[in-house]
Amino acid sequence: MNEEDRITSYLTERARSVELAPNDVRNITERALHRRRTHRTLGAVAAVAVVALAAGSIAVVSQSSSRQSVSVAGTAGVNRSELKW
Repeated sequence: MNEEDRITSYLTERARSVELAPNDVRNITERALHRRRTHRTLGAVAAVAVVALAAGSIAVVSQSSSRQSVSVAGTAGVNRSELKW
């Protein structure tokens, strides 16, 4: 008997020892459905938050008013920066 068979056998024996009243099954099912809905809602809220954060970051970065030109190999830049380095 390998390890997987031992685990399956153990869990099967434990499952047989659990007794549920007829209405307990309904309560357990309702609780599981509630948890699933809660997790879906939290996932949707998290996705909306990520999209809003990304959109806000893009808006802030795209509205930057500072301009800077880079001179390469001694050539003068076209747009001079207003910043003093």
